[in-house]
Amino acid sequence: MGNYLLKSDFYSVISEENLDGITDSTDSIWQNELLSAIEVAASYLRFRYDTDKEFAPIETHVLAGTYEENARVIDGTDLYFAIQDVPANTPLTDVLFWTKADSRNPAIVQIIVVLVLYTIYSRINGSEIPNWIQVLYDGGDSQQRGGKLGYLKEIRKGTVQINLGLLPEVEDGSTQSGNSFASGYAEYVVKRNTSI
Repeated sequence: MGNYLLKSDFYSVISEENLDGITDSTDSIWQNELLSAIEVAASYLRFRYDTDKEFAPIETHVLAGTYEENARVIDGTDLYFAIQDVPANTPLTDVLFWTKADSRNPAIVQIIVVLVLYTIYSRINGSEIPNWIQVLYDGGDSQQRGGKLGYLKEIRKGTVQINLGLLPEVEDGSTQSGNSFASGYAEYVVKRNTSI
């Protein structure tokens, strides 16, 4: 099953040793918190931005597989995304189909990392969440005006613009609302788990 995050995404915020310490070296602990963190972030973004596209999972590349445009795959430690629908047996070196790059928005990746870490720490220590993670999460502000939550609120208000795909306009010039991320991602996870 693919995830939006890779374990290495955490290392800009927390060392691998400390991450392993709070998760007992069990990746499923942070992976279990991932869907919740994505839903929190998507709730601030989905009325303006294409959250389905941004939160698409990263799959392990399979040469015999077919991929839709914008699919994300990993091969070793290298990330690629499909620039068009990819037929089976198309190597990652085929630049007509693949671009070697991380197509995720780096600010959104950091937001999700912090939300996941905050949730893990809150389950371990309750009210004794380390100050550094509290500041990253909400700026240490009881009204949550700072940190990653404050940033999400500014994005929702439109005072901060980020480089994410906008939702398509409907006939009256307004944007569509109600991206299907949460239900779509959950259905995807269930389908992937039952097909493995």
